[in-house]
Amino acid sequence: MGVLVARWAGPADFGVLSAIISVGAVLFVVSDFGMSTFISRAVATGDNPGVASALRVNTMTTVGGGFLAVAAIAAFAAAGGISYGTMMLGAALALEKNTDTALSIPIANGIKAVPAQSLLLRRSVGLSALLILHAVGIESIDSYSASFLIGSIFGQVHMRLSLRSWYGHGTKRSGLLREAFPFLVSNVSASARNLDTAIVSAAVSSQAGGLYAAAQRIISPFMLIPGVIASLVLPHSSRGSGRRAMVILHKLVLTHFILLLLMAGVVPFAGQLMVFVLGDQYAKSANIFVWLLLAFPFIALSSPMGGVLQSQGYEKLVAHNGFWFGIALIPALWIGALFGGAVGCAICLFGVYAIKCLALYVLARKRLF
Repeated sequence: MGVLVARWAGPADFGVLSAIISVGAVLFVVSDFGMSTFISRAVATGDNPGVASALRVNTMTTVGGGFLAVAAIAAFAAAGGISYGTMMLGAALALEKNTDTALSIPIANGIKAVPAQSLLLRRSVGLSALLILHAVGIESIDSYSASFLIGSIFGQVHMRLSLRSWYGHGTKRSGLLREAFPFLVSNVSASARNLDTAIVSAAVSSQAGGLYAAAQRIISPFMLIPGVIASLVLPHSSRGSGRRAMVILHKLVLTHFILLLLMAGVVPFAGQLMVFVLGDQYAKSANIFVWLLLAFPFIALSSPMGGVLQSQGYEKLVAHNGFWFGIALIPALWIGALFGGAVGCAICLFGVYAIKCLALYVLARKRLF
C-alpha cells in the first residue's frame, strides 16, 4: 500500500503523509501505557485479572488517543498542510494499536492462527479498498487514509469476535499502571525511531522526507519480524531460567548477524531496486536505502533482546537502557539530518541502534549468567 501511494503521490506529498503516520505511531505507543508488553507477560504468568484490566485500559486510551490524533490532523489540514481526508488516519492508527495490543494474548498462548488471520484480513481489505478508491478517481492520499481505516475496522471486528471471552473478565487489578510503567518507557524509547521521517521532513524538506520514507517502505514489511519475535520471546523466556534465556538471546544474535550479511548482499543493487519498485522519481533514495538496510538487523534485534531481559524481571533495566538511548536518538537523527540530509539521518539511526544492541548484550551477560 505504501509503495503504491509513494508512486502515485510523489516524494513531497508522500513525505508529509509519512511524517503524520510516524508521529501518530509514537502517540499511540504512549497512549498504550505499556499494556501490549504487560499483557504478553501477564498471559505467560497466568495473571488473568491483570490481562482483563489491561484490555480495559487499552480500550479507554485508544478512544482518547484517537480523538486527539483526529483533532491534531484536522488542525494541520486547516493550516494547509494536507487534505482533510487524512483525519481518517488518526482513527485508523488508534484501531490498529488497539488490535495489535489485544493480539498479544493469542501470541503469548502460542495460538498462531488468530494474529495471522487478523493481519491478512486487515492488509488484504485495505489493499483492495485502496485499489478501488484510486480506480474511481479519489486522490491518492485520501484513498490511502480511507483504505487504512477500512482495513482497521475489519481487524477490530475480527479481534473482538476472536477474543470476546477475554473481554468478559470482570476482575479489576490495582497498581496496573505502576507495574506497566517500565514497559511503557521501553516501548516509547523503541518507537522513537519512528520520528525519523518527521525529523527529515522538518530539518530538510518534505521532498527529502518523502525520499527517506520511500526507502523505509521497502524495508517496513520486514519490521513485522522483530515485533513478532519479541512477542514470542518474552512469554517463552518467562517460563525458563536465566541461563535458558541467555541461550535464546545467543540464537537471536546469531540469526540477526546472518540477516546483516544478507542485507549487505543487497547493497550493490540498491539503486536498481529503488527505481524498479518506486520509479525514477525515487532514484535519489538509493544511498538512504543502503544505510537503512544495514540498520535494519540492529533495529530488529533490539526489541527481542530487551524482551529476553524483561522476561526475567529486568524490565526496569531495559527501561533505563531504552530511556537513555531514546534521549540520544532524537538529537542524533536531527544532527544527522541537518548536516547530512536524509542519508545522514539514516547513518545516525544505524550507529545508535548498533551501540544499543551492544549495550543490551553486555547487560544480559552480566544479569543472566
